[in-house]
Amino acid sequence: MDRKARKPAHQRGQLSREAIVEAAAATLAAEGLPGLTMRHVADKLGVEAMSLYNHVRDKRDLLDGVAGRTLAGITTPDPAQPWPQRLRTLVLSLYDILAANPWLVMVLTTEQIEPREPSVLSAMETAIAIFEEAGLDPPRCVSAFRGLLALCFGLVLTHTIGLRMSPAEADARFAEADVDQWANAGVPRLVALAPQFLLTKPRDDLRFMLDAYIAALEGQSGARMGP
Repeated sequence: MDRKARKPAHQRGQLSREAIVEAAAATLAAEGLPGLTMRHVADKLGVEAMSLYNHVRDKRDLLDGVAGRTLAGITTPDPAQPWPQRLRTLVLSLYDILAANPWLVMVLTTEQIEPREPSVLSAMETAIAIFEEAGLDPPRCVSAFRGLLALCFGLVLTHTIGLRMSPAEADARFAEADVDQWANAGVPRLVALAPQFLLTKPRDDLRFMLDAYIAALEGQSGARMGP
């Protein structure tokens, strides 16, 4: 049976950039970045691979669209709130999106994707405005912005066991860990702390690191860049 025969009736004649991006997002969620090919996306839609190029320039353009579509859900902070609270809202929202779509970390870091959707650019603009309000000079605004991304990417990488599962699935995996293996390893502090590894959740890590990050920004306010 050829692809056109397999094509779902509700998709016939409705190929669009939006449909292609949605199919690519589903592929990434199920198989990760290695599983995403133009042919695979075309097969999902029941069309020939060449027909995709009427709507997306290439794979990079497709990844741009998927990243932008996913990141469009970032919450816009209330401008009336103090900057630390606005930053918390922004970072928590970004983390939640990345943790729910761990493949996105791989897409953004290894493919050098730069989403250009208005909602994504608006979130970036909001972050820079927060850093300026916190009193950072331009070089520190850049460092703070990169640091924010590194904070979220790093925590998601840790909380998803190398981007291989959701934080909830990783929690379940950690809960099955054999902490008794440390009992005779000469690491008494690690043994004593072992139960806390099971009680402390990913969002506890995020809140702790975010509080430290905000405290660091407050400490840097108005400071000059060193050599």
